[in-house]
Amino acid sequence: MSRALPLGLAVAASLLVAPRGASADSTPARADETRECAAAYEQTQRQQQKSELIGALASAERCARSSCPALLKDECARWVTDLRPKLPSLVVRVRGGDGCARTDAKLEVDGATRKDPRADALLVDPGVHVVKVTDPASGQTKAQSINFAPGERRDIDVDFASDEVTCGKTGVTTPVGRIPTVTLVLGSIGAGLVVAGATVGLVGASKRSDLDDCKPGCTREQIDDVRPFFLAGDVLAGFGILALGAAAVTYFARDTRAAASTRPRFVFGASGVGASF
Repeated sequence: MSRALPLGLAVAASLLVAPRGASADSTPARADETRECAAAYEQTQRQQQKSELIGALASAERCARSSCPALLKDECARWVTDLRPKLPSLVVRVRGGDGCARTDAKLEVDGATRKDPRADALLVDPGVHVVKVTDPASGQTKAQSINFAPGERRDIDVDFASDEVTCGKTGVTTPVGRIPTVTLVLGSIGAGLVVAGATVGLVGASKRSDLDDCKPGCTREQIDDVRPFFLAGDVLAGFGILALGAAAVTYFARDTRAAASTRPRFVFGASGVGASF
């Protein structure tokens, strides 16, 4: 940083270089503007000394405006150029409790912050900050203390979902794991059909026992009245077994990538951010 002017000298010098053609009415307003520029000029220096770079950048941008005297404006413009690369940046990606990427997660960082206009990132001052992320899907919150170096970019992936959860796929968690909805539906249908087939078969067996009273002289009509029950029972039970088989296939062929070690689960790490594989 080049040698800066003290505040009093900066104000005096700026007032001396005011345009000669300025009207009397504009002189007080211009003097106030010059003082504000000079105050921002000095504030920039103080904030840089305290490593308050977010505030220093805002102050430098204030005294670099075209309305400020050239004596201050040029110096402040150089500070703006110097300060921007020194600001650490933070990018947070969140996987919610529903397994889906969340762009509406709440991000809180202690201290001054500023949105980076050139990227989807948050600018912070160098030093230690507590980063807190809240998942809108589950309401859970995770926090981590992170030490940001000047100019450093931190990409943080925060995972609120369990290993079994996959975005867009619903199911029920049981002691044997998460059962997909399609498996539950097919299993329920299959079980219902098997029970229905067994019930119809029992009705047929009951009616067949009634034929004992007419043996051996039962008519064809009496015998034909019993057969449909056994046929319907066999058909229902057969479709039920097929549905149960399909349920078993969907269960064992379900997407297991979430539980596999090949998919990283991103979490806050001890040094700021890490990925557990």
